[in-house]
Amino acid sequence: MTYEASTAYISAFFLVMIRVGAMFYLAPFFSTQAVPARIKLGLAVFVTLVLLPVETESLPAMQVGFDFFAAAFREALLGLMLGYAVSLVFQAIEMAAAVVGVQIGFGLAEVVDPVNGSRSSTLQQFYNITAMLIFLGLNGHHLVIQGLLDRQAPRRGGSLVRRSNARNHG
Repeated sequence: MTYEASTAYISAFFLVMIRVGAMFYLAPFFSTQAVPARIKLGLAVFVTLVLLPVETESLPAMQVGFDFFAAAFREALLGLMLGYAVSLVFQAIEMAAAVVGVQIGFGLAEVVDPVNGSRSSTLQQFYNITAMLIFLGLNGHHLVIQGLLDRQAPRRGGSLVRRSNARNHG
C-alpha cells in the first residue's frame, strides 16, 4: 500500500505547522518549561493535522523558493502575534496580582514558580491558575484555534507582493 502526497498538501502542512508552532512558542500554557519539548511538538503536529483539511483549500501549492519562504515568514508572524495576544492577557493578570500582592503585604513572600521558572508570589500563582481555569472554562482555547483558522487573515495568495490580474493588462 503506497500513499502519495501532493506538493500542495506538503506545502500546506509545513505552512500550517509553522503557524501552529509559532503560536505554541508564545502561548501561555505551552511556552512554559514544565511542558516537555516532545509534548509541544507532538501537540503542534496533532493540531496541524486537525487544521490541515480546512487549510488545504486556502493555501496555494508552492515550490520552495521566495514565495514559500515569504508565506512561511507570514505564517510564523501570524502565529507569533496570536500567541503574544493571548500571552499579553495572562501577563496583565499576573502584573495585577503582583500589585495587589505588594499592597496587601504578600510581595515579600516569593517562591519559585515551577510553571514559569521564575520567582513569583503565591498570590500571582493563584491568579495565574485561576485565570487559566477561567480561560479554559470559557472555551478560550477554542477561540485560539478559531483564530488559527481565521479566513480574514492576510495569508491568501501565497505571496507578500500583490500580483496583478493578467486580464486587466491584456
